[in-house]
Amino acid sequence: MITEDDIGLIRWYVTKRMSKNLLNLAYSKGYSLDDIIQEACLHFLKFPPKEGVVRTTALCNTTFWAMMNLLKNKNLKNKKTYLEYKGNNYEDINNLEDREIVDMILNVLEPKDAEILINLFGLHNKVPQSCGAYGKKIGVSKQAVSVASNRTLDSLRNDYRVKRLGESL
Repeated sequence: MITEDDIGLIRWYVTKRMSKNLLNLAYSKGYSLDDIIQEACLHFLKFPPKEGVVRTTALCNTTFWAMMNLLKNKNLKNKKTYLEYKGNNYEDINNLEDREIVDMILNVLEPKDAEILINLFGLHNKVPQSCGAYGKKIGVSKQAVSVASNRTLDSLRNDYRVKRLGESL
C-alpha cells in the first residue's frame, strides 16, 4: 500500500535527487510530475521490497527504474494506475525491449557493481534479495552492500552515457 508519506518521498526524490537531464527529458516528452509519481507508485507495487530492505531506500531505487520505464514507453493511456493495479505481475521486465535497456544501463557499470544491482533488484530472472541476504552470500556486511548499491545508483544518475541513453529514449 502506498501512503501519502511515500508519495511525498517520491516527489522529493524526483525533484531533488534525480538527474535533471532525465527529469527534463520526461518533461519534454509531455510527462508531468504526477505521471512520474504514478509510474513510481505502480512500479513499487509491482516490485515490492523484500524483507530487510528499508522502505525509503526501496522507494528511491524503484523510482529511478520507474523513470527509465516511463521514458521508454510511448504513452500511458493503456497502463493501469497504481490505484487500479492488483496482483504481482513480474513479466514486464521479461520483454526484450526492457531487458535491452536494463542491459545498456548495466554495461555502463563495473561488473561487480552491476552484479549488486542484478541481485538486489532481481534482474536477469534472479530473485530479488535484501542487502543482508546478498551480503551474506558474498561474505560482506549488509551495510557494505547498501553503501555499494547507493554509490552505484548515484554514479548512474551522473553518468554521461546513461544521460545520453535517456535522451535517446
